[in-house]
Amino acid sequence: MENNLKDFLSEMQSYASELSKVKQELDKISISASSGGGMVEVQINGAHLVTNLTISDYLFEMQDKKMIEDLVIGAVNNANKKLEEELAKQSQSKLDSVMKDIFKNKQA
Repeated sequence: MENNLKDFLSEMQSYASELSKVKQELDKISISASSGGGMVEVQINGAHLVTNLTISDYLFEMQDKKMIEDLVIGAVNNANKKLEEELAKQSQSKLDSVMKDIFKNKQA
């Protein structure tokens, strides 16, 4: 019985390690989005951190602070929406792979 518990705990640690690796892979995803017809472009990673922001010089020439703020918010929201879709797709794929490994090891 004690060996079964040790084996089970060892398996759980292994699966936790695999899931941690999956999260690290997902954090490396990079998504770009824009707003205002491309006047504002943003890039975010899988951890939802903004890694790049580009604002058209034309927006600064217009001197419309509120428009710039709105377009930045729009670009970030667009990027986050695209990222969530990509994370869901890739998470499911990677989770399916890990689950197949779990059941394959159980049958062996």
